Amino acid sequence: MITTDQLTSVTPDQFDTIFALYDKRGAAKTSLLTIVKTFDLCPKLCGLEKAKGACFSYQLGRCKGACVGKESSESYNRRLLLAFEHKRIQSWPYPGPVVVYELSPDAPSRSGFIVDQWSIIGKITQEEDYAPIVTQYESIFDYDSYKILRAFMTQRGTTVSIVPYSAEAFI
Repeated sequence: MITTDQLTSVTPDQFDTIFALYDKRGAAKTSLLTIVKTFDLCPKLCGLEKAKGACFSYQLGRCKGACVGKESSESYNRRLLLAFEHKRIQSWPYPGPVVVYELSPDAPSRSGFIVDQWSIIGKITQEEDYAPIVTQYESIFDYDSYKILRAFMTQRGTTVSIVPYSAEAFI
């Protein structure tokens, strides 16, 4: 788990190693406490408790004993991954960059954002009978943009069009 202010150093190939993202450290801890209780995870192995031997939750029957070898690491890790499944960054669902267009039948030009690995890497504008204008941006993952893009990109149909991007395709 990392906080969103730590994201500037994270690259898309590291997304699979991030279990969850939080805006504040306190929110991360609160969420982790809830997840530990809900999924009977070990607070010691989750970094919430410093103990020698069994964690306190094991003594109360709330931990299945991964901290003392009573539960296999395979079983524990499966539950851990399941617990964080809905909090992970979704894998990029396309083989490469795409252009996300908001469809507007009355617009004299077409513009959209070039997106790759949940990062907005550029903008493209194309007026009828003219070559497209592409503006490139620095590729930085931004959690707020990620949430907006995910919501926007799942609205496919009448308002959004998503097409593969290659510079050659727009010349």
